[in-house]
Amino acid sequence: MASLMAITAPFPTRPLTSNTPPWSKPKPTDRLSRENGQMGQQSNVGAAGCALVVGLLGSLTRTSPKQRCTAQLIMTRQKQRSRTLQILKDFLGFGVLLGSFQAAWHILPVFLDIKIAADPSLPMLTETSLPVAKTAIFAGWLAGSVCLRHAMKIYSKEEIMIASASGLLLVALATVTLPHVTGGSFVAFTLVRFVYGLLMNIATVQIVLLQMRMPEKRRNQAVACKQIGYSLVSILVAYGCGGPTFGLDWRLEALLWYALAPLLGLFVCFPNWWATLRSLPSIAREKARASSQVSEAHARVEMTPVMRRHEVALATCFLACGCAFFGLSYSASQLSPNVYRSSILLNCADILGFLAAMSADVFGRKRVQGGCFLVAAICLLLCSAGMPGSTLVMSFAVIGRLCLDVSFCTILVAMADTFPESAHERVLPTFAIATRVGSLIAPFLGTLPAAISCSIFSMLCFAATGATMMLPEQKVGKKTRAEKRDEQQPLSLKMARPLPTKYKRTILYLPKGSLRMWMWNLADQTAMSP
Repeated sequence: MASLMAITAPFPTRPLTSNTPPWSKPKPTDRLSRENGQMGQQSNVGAAGCALVVGLLGSLTRTSPKQRCTAQLIMTRQKQRSRTLQILKDFLGFGVLLGSFQAAWHILPVFLDIKIAADPSLPMLTETSLPVAKTAIFAGWLAGSVCLRHAMKIYSKEEIMIASASGLLLVALATVTLPHVTGGSFVAFTLVRFVYGLLMNIATVQIVLLQMRMPEKRRNQAVACKQIGYSLVSILVAYGCGGPTFGLDWRLEALLWYALAPLLGLFVCFPNWWATLRSLPSIAREKARASSQVSEAHARVEMTPVMRRHEVALATCFLACGCAFFGLSYSASQLSPNVYRSSILLNCADILGFLAAMSADVFGRKRVQGGCFLVAAICLLLCSAGMPGSTLVMSFAVIGRLCLDVSFCTILVAMADTFPESAHERVLPTFAIATRVGSLIAPFLGTLPAAISCSIFSMLCFAATGATMMLPEQKVGKKTRAEKRDEQQPLSLKMARPLPTKYKRTILYLPKGSLRMWMWNLADQTAMSP
C-alpha cells in the first residue's frame, strides 16, 4: 500500500508526525534525548524512501494492460480450441463409429447369409432356414424397444451405451465361432440373431447422446452428418462385399464390419469403459435398493398432458418414417424391374435428403418437417397411380424418399429438443417401439404391388403431417442487439471499454493505464454488490 501511495500521490509523501504544535512540545533536557529525536526523524525519512524505491520497482515489473489483454485472449482461444477438439472427438465416437457404422449391422446379414448358406460345414443353415433367423433380428429389435424403458430406469444413457456396444462385440464373436462349435445349430444361430436385434436399440440412445454432446445450434447439422455417414457406410459395405472382400471368408468379413467400429468407438467415447462395465451389477443393486423407497406417483409427475400429446404426435411421425422409409427400400423391385438401379437411386436420394435437412436451422424445424411430410405424401400418392417401371413413378419415389430423409432428421432432433432429460426414460422407448413397428410392417408391404404399398405410405405421411402441427417450434433463444454486437466484437476491443463516470475523477492522479484493469474490477464488484 505504501508503494501504491508513493507512485500515485501528486506530491512527495511527508513523514508522519504528531498533531502537537512545536511550541507545546517539551524541550529535550539532555543530549541523549536530542539524538533520539533526530534518529526518529531519520528513520521516518528512510522508510518513505524505501517505499518509494519499492513502488518504482513494482511499477517497472508490473504487467501492462495490453499484455493482460493479450494473455486473456490467448487463454480464451485455447479454451475454444479445446472445446472444438472435444466436439470433434464426440462426433467421431458417437456420430461415426457408434452411429454411422450401425449400417453394417443393418445390411450385412443380407450379404453374409449368401456365404453362410454356401458353407458345406454348416448343413442346417440353408437358404430356406436363414430368412427365419433373419426375422429373429427384427423380433429382438422390438423386444429390446420394450425393455429399453426398464433399462433407462436403472442405468444412465452412457452406461446403456457401454453395455450395448460391449454386447455387440460379444455377438460378433459368437456369430463367428458359435456355428462351428455347435455344428451349425439353427436354434443357437437364431438365438444369437435375436440378441443381435435386442442390442440394436443402441441407435435410440446414441442419437440422443450425440445431440447432448453437441452445441444446441449444431444439433441438426450433427444428426444430418451422422445420417449422411450412415448412407456412405451402407454404400461402402455393399461395394466391399461385392468387390474387394467378395472372396474373403465370411468370418473375417463379419469381424471386420461388426467388431472394429464398436471397439474403436468405446475407446474414443469412454476411455474408462471397462471399469464402468464391471460396475454395472453394483449400480443395478444400488438402484434397486433406492427405487424401493421411491413411490411410483413421484415418477409419474414428470409427464404433463402437453408432453403426452407431443409424445403421441412424435410417435406417429416415427411410425410413418419407419414404415415409409424402409418400405420404399423393400419395394425397390415393385417400383422398377431393375432393382439395383432403384436401390442406387434411393441411396443417392438419402445423401441429398440428409444434406437438405440442414435447412431446418434456417426455416425452422416444424415448418420444414411438416412441409416434407406433405410433399412425400403427395409424391407417394402419385406413385401409386402411375405405371410401375416408368420414369414418372421412379422420379416421384426418389423425391418422396428425399423428403422422408429430411423428416427423419428433424424428428430425431425434436426427440431431444421437445422433452426434458428427466422424461427421456419414458419417451425414448415409445419412439423406439413406434419405429420398430413401422420397420416390421415394411417388409410385408414391400411384397405388395406399388399401387397398394405406396397408398399406405402416403396415408401415414398425411397423418404425420397433421401430427407435426401439434409439435412445438424449435427453441431458439433470441438475443438483443447489444449481445449480438458484443459477440461479434473482438476481445481486445471489449477490454478497452471506458470506465464508469463515478471513477473518472479518481483516475486523474494515476499513471495512464497502470491501474485501469484494477479499477474495472472494482467497478464490476460495486455494481454487483447489494
